[in-house]
Amino acid sequence: MTQSWDIETELVVVGAGACGLMAAFVAARQGVEVLLLEKSARLGCNTELASGSIPAAGTRFQKAAGVEGTAEQMADDILRKNRGQADPEIVRALCHRSGEVIDLLVDEVGLPLILNTDAGRSGFSFLRLHNPPGRTGGPLIRSLHDALGKFPNATFADETPGAGLLTDGRGAVTGVLAGPAGTDRIATTFPDYARGTVGFMQVKPNSRNVVPGEVRMTVDFRNAKDATLSAMVEELKRTAVSIGKESRTDIALREV
Repeated sequence: MTQSWDIETELVVVGAGACGLMAAFVAARQGVEVLLLEKSARLGCNTELASGSIPAAGTRFQKAAGVEGTAEQMADDILRKNRGQADPEIVRALCHRSGEVIDLLVDEVGLPLILNTDAGRSGFSFLRLHNPPGRTGGPLIRSLHDALGKFPNATFADETPGAGLLTDGRGAVTGVLAGPAGTDRIATTFPDYARGTVGFMQVKPNSRNVVPGEVRMTVDFRNAKDATLSAMVEELKRTAVSIGKESRTDIALREV
């Protein structure tokens, strides 16, 4: 059965808080047509009320201040503090990308940041909090909002709360219900591309020039069609076998 839609766009993001704004900004900078839904007509979220602190490792601000600290140390601090309750691979992946986030916020979003050198935090092995002026989350939200507004392919829909997801017969998401009454039907029309991205990567010993050694990595495959996902996985397996034979390397794959 063909569904009827009130609006069609490639990507819908629900909520203009820090996470929603960042998701919409990253998509828009890659040329995706984005519609950002927000239940209110004014800026305001939990992040705006917080300190605006952004933890990171290996940033230009830390290097300028002579602060030494690695992404691995940052991850170890986090895992030790939460007593291993977080997924170690996700924690380490986020820590290794944290410096890139600082660069993006400063260079592309236009958010002024400084390294907070006044005091450390319990459980921190080095200074890693970066703050905007005033040490509140307000500048972060305003900067993300203004930066997103510069993209012609990004649209703000204020006073338009998300009300639910729409799916097809297979359970795949096809659109969003939105609006005060929850009756506006918004279709997501992003092309059905097969996507594979490398996430976490860990090298032991901590050098790519040491042999023998071990490399652990995650690969995330995404596609709306099961057949395409299966084909991507099988292609990865065939490639891994071929590389292993040519380089005389043991390669083990595990689906999670």
